[in-house]
Amino acid sequence: MRRIVWVVSFMLAMVGGLFAQAASGTVAGTVTDQAGAVVPGAAVTLVNEPTQFTRTVLTNDRGQYTAQFFPVGPIRITVERPGFQKLVRTGAALTAADILTVDVQLAVGNVQQSVEVNGAA
Repeated sequence: MRRIVWVVSFMLAMVGGLFAQAASGTVAGTVTDQAGAVVPGAAVTLVNEPTQFTRTVLTNDRGQYTAQFFPVGPIRITVERPGFQKLVRTGAALTAADILTVDVQLAVGNVQQSVEVNGAA
C-alpha cells in the first residue's frame, strides 16, 4: 500500500512540473550602446502585460540578460542604466517553452529622456 501511495505521489509531482513548464518560457538578449559596445549592469524589467507579473534582471559583464520561467503572453521590456536614455519596448509575445531573444540598443542621454519602441521582436 505504501508503495502505491509513493508511486501516485511521484506521478502527481511529475505532472505538476509539466504544467509549470508549459506556461512559461525564457526571455534573453544583449544590451548594447549606439557604438555596439555591451552595457553591463543595465536593469532589464520584464512585465507580463495581462497579469502584471514583473521580474527585473541585470545584464552581466557581456551585456547579456536571461529571465527563465517567465509567464507566457505579451510582454513589456524596460531597460535602464545611468547615463543612457530609458528604453521601453512593447509588442513582443512569449509563447510556451519558447526562448524569445530581444536585443536592445540604448542611446546615450540623461535619465529624464526615454525611448519607446512598439513592435514584435
